[in-house]
Amino acid sequence: MHSPGEDNGLRDAIFQYATQRLDYNPPPLDGPQTFEKLSEQAGLTITEEGMGGEKALNVFADVLAPATISTDHPGYLSFIPAAPTEAASLFDLVVSASSIYGGSWLEGAGAVYAENQVLELLASECGLPKTSGGVFVQGGTLGNLSALVTAREVAQKKHGAKDYTIICSTESHSSVKSVAKVIGVGTSAADSGETGAINYESAKAAYEAALAGGQTPFAVVGTAGTTNFGIIDDLAGLARLAKEKDLWFHIDGAYGLAGILVPELKELYAGIEHADSLIVDPHKWLFSPFDACALIYRNPALAKEVFSQHGEYLEPVNKNKDEWNPSDHAINLTRRARGLPLWFSLATHGVATYRDAIRANVELAHQAAKDRSCSCNKPCRIPRRLPSRRSARVSSNRRAGSRAKRTSEKSRFTRPSASPVSAATAAIKPSEPPKIVSRLAPSVTGTRCGLLNSHPSVAQRYVLATSSANSPLATAALSS
Repeated sequence: MHSPGEDNGLRDAIFQYATQRLDYNPPPLDGPQTFEKLSEQAGLTITEEGMGGEKALNVFADVLAPATISTDHPGYLSFIPAAPTEAASLFDLVVSASSIYGGSWLEGAGAVYAENQVLELLASECGLPKTSGGVFVQGGTLGNLSALVTAREVAQKKHGAKDYTIICSTESHSSVKSVAKVIGVGTSAADSGETGAINYESAKAAYEAALAGGQTPFAVVGTAGTTNFGIIDDLAGLARLAKEKDLWFHIDGAYGLAGILVPELKELYAGIEHADSLIVDPHKWLFSPFDACALIYRNPALAKEVFSQHGEYLEPVNKNKDEWNPSDHAINLTRRARGLPLWFSLATHGVATYRDAIRANVELAHQAAKDRSCSCNKPCRIPRRLPSRRSARVSSNRRAGSRAKRTSEKSRFTRPSASPVSAATAAIKPSEPPKIVSRLAPSVTGTRCGLLNSHPSVAQRYVLATSSANSPLATAALSS
């Protein structure tokens, strides 16, 4: 089955399909089909004889792919969209072709080294010590699970078996409750009130209520960008409570923590430097393909004590105690080097371009919210525009010429450039995005009400979805 170079026709067909998919601007939105319709159109695809690679690719291109929703379509607003750079998507193919095992230094040192540089960057941006570290896992749920399992184990070593509970917000992601159920602890919800954010007082009230009910809080979870509204909790207040009550302080920043890369937004994350653990999903706002969650610990040795696996077959991996094994820091052993697409994109474009892209997203969200007459009744942080400090325009003529040549060739995978937008998926038809400048005003006025000013979530998703169709890292620093 595996004879390199034996079927170059299939290889070329797959490369052609991938190239055409990357060239779509915008991609087809598409949408789900019924089981009956898929059964009728695709039929039984797995047989004893097989159907051949090119025929299987045609089934995928003509039937299966159109029955999925393109999360990088500008009309994909009902859920969290993805906007991977072309560099990240292309390198995802390299990772698969390279057959890298990313669980240990012994087997994947080069990949682990690159992934760790990304984790070090994120930790540094959050103000964590140089000794912090972690691992890329599948997604935010697994990241939260691994962090809170570590927190529970630390608590049990201190206090023994108790009826433990997690202090979290009524706006916390659903995974926090799911994690609590899996590890056999409870949750104690702090009231997020009218602002949607919990603070020291509300979290302390939940802590005291839990104690009065016979439970023992062992962790407090702050959110850096709620799923519905992008609201950031009072992280400094939660850090204060965690220190006073000897609680593990975990931050779920899967959705919004990437905003910390923008210097003007760092004040929104004040207190994050005190976190014992945190997560951020690159496939949400760091322009990476599915799936990846960066999980970082202040003291990774605590996680290693929990997750390091031992067996005769693992002795070579565990022999050198100074080597960094990603599988020691989460609930995984076999793992894909899923942080490499983000590493490649960062190495390609530079961190400054990422800062510009995220800054442009936030600026566009303010503009979208302003244009749609925000009804939050709070002062809006709509910064004035300043001249661009630099131009990072990619050679548009060269790129356009190259793509025109590729798209002019006859393709076997003809798909519509756009599909009808379903009412359940697109509440807004994005307009032409404004020209983007690279710098927001250094100071803005208004209340501290969240990453995207607590405007309706559609404004936040409008930003990411609109950006996704316009190659954000190629256009984020366009001069005004």
